[in-house]
Amino acid sequence: MDSKIQIKIEDTMSKTGKHRRITKVFILSREGDITTPKLLNHWSCSGTYKVGKSICGYVSIEEPNYLLLIELTLNWRGNAKGYINIIDSAGSKVLSVKYVNRKLRYVSGNKTLIYLVKTSLAKIIGEVAWKNRGF
Repeated sequence: MDSKIQIKIEDTMSKTGKHRRITKVFILSREGDITTPKLLNHWSCSGTYKVGKSICGYVSIEEPNYLLLIELTLNWRGNAKGYINIIDSAGSKVLSVKYVNRKLRYVSGNKTLIYLVKTSLAKIIGEVAWKNRGF
């Protein structure tokens, strides 16, 4: 059974350039394989900050896979904080983890799925480095 979930992909920066908001979405298999989802219907929407791009749309998830939603805020010193959520194919949040400066803290959900966050975070965190400001 496929389910459509509405998401927001964002890469925006404040006018002063001191803060940056990044939201990325990935599809995870139970083995930890990461793929980038295809947006079914997408439109431009407003982001947290003024400079940059923000796109809203729908993503389809198949039964054994999960949706990995990463929401991070970075400051000019390189510190990052935010939440990493895992959503199942039914559209319900299965795991929520807080991320602060390369450390994870359990918030709610199924603790046995934390291994998915740890294996995928090493692959993804390089994409959201502060020096990649390409707008």
